[in-house]
This record gives sequence, structure tokens and C-alpha cells, in this order.
Amino acid sequence: MVIGHGKGFSTILLSEDQEQIESCGYTADYHVAQFLATRRALAERRRPVVAILMKDLGAGSRAELGAFFAAATRRLGKG
Repeated sequence: MVIGHGKGFSTILLSEDQEQIESCGYTADYHVAQFLATRRALAERRRPVVAILMKDLGAGSRAELGAFFAAATRRLGKG
């Protein structure tokens, strides 16, 4: 759970290409609402958070996400 204890840098992701999970009763809107609520809750607690909206989960999008994490690692002086 990202809102629990800890002082880490939270990164939350959402794909624009949402699907519903009928077996759980989750609609695509549910995932968007959860994403927004998580970002807001972290920000309200003054926890460092970045929210990333990805086009999809395809190879190109995942490569861009990898580039983000590589840049963040360099910026934090960990790589």
C-alpha cells in the first residue's frame, strides 16, 4: 500500500487504454478513479509522488517508462 508508512518517492501509473475486469466488477472508470484518489491522498500527506499517464502498455510506452526511471535514478544520484 503506497499510502502507508515510508518516505519513498511514489510513482503511480495509469494506461489510457483501460479495460474492465468483469469478474471483479471493476469498470475502466474504477481504475481512473483509483489512480486519481491515490495521487491526491499522497499529495495531501505531502508525500513525494509523480503520476504517469501512459498511452498503452505496448513496447514503446514501456521503453519510455524505462527512460523515465533511468533519468530519475540519475537525478537522485543512484546510478
